[in-house]
Amino acid sequence: MQVTGQPMTVLVKQHFASIFSISMALHCSKKPGSERGTHVLQSSILHFGQISENERDKLIKRHMVCYSARGFARFTENNISG
Repeated sequence: MQVTGQPMTVLVKQHFASIFSISMALHCSKKPGSERGTHVLQSSILHFGQISENERDKLIKRHMVCYSARGFARFTENNISG
């Protein structure tokens, strides 16, 4: 399946950090639908990106600073506006 002229596998790998951080935030939330984040983290991202669990783990390590920054930004935003 191609959305932007690029294969889905390329898009998933290029935008892995964004997909992962949003899925992780959903997975960790207490709101209805949080199981969707779990599904993405456990299988969808692997399937659509055609990546192994080992490759996923390497991508997570490579983008760890990005996840931390996004998490901190969301935490700060929620505490300031809340």
